[in-house]
Amino acid sequence: MALPAQWTSLAQAQHGELIIALPTTDQVLYISESTDVARDALRALSRKLASHSSAALAPDTLLKWTAEGWETLK
Repeated sequence: MALPAQWTSLAQAQHGELIIALPTTDQVLYISESTDVARDALRALSRKLASHSSAALAPDTLLKWTAEGWETLK
């Protein structure tokens, strides 16, 4: 997350839509659509992965890439 240039490239490759979840300290999940169904599925997977890990990070938080950087989604 700390290297904006890398995320900008990935977001551009996804036509500007990039949403990530950080379920554990060693996993990053991402999707390239922002529908409610897609976000709910990402959040559910993130929670499931975190529940099976001793290194849970932020399984309920989704972040969307914008030109200014990361934005937290509700």
